[in-house]
Amino acid sequence: MDPYSRGPEKTWVYGALRVRDGHEVTMTATSHNSGFYQQFLQLVEDANPVGDI
Repeated sequence: MDPYSRGPEKTWVYGALRVRDGHEVTMTATSHNSGFYQQFLQLVEDANPVGDI
């Protein structure tokens, strides 16, 4: 078997970068779905308490 595969053991990585100061927010998830995406958006919101995203 090829060492690279797209089997069930995937990990999804979400990331955002605030260019102004280099602050980053990252999150890993076991699935790529709207539930995990909403969790990630909440992390981004929490990291930016002032102003618009």
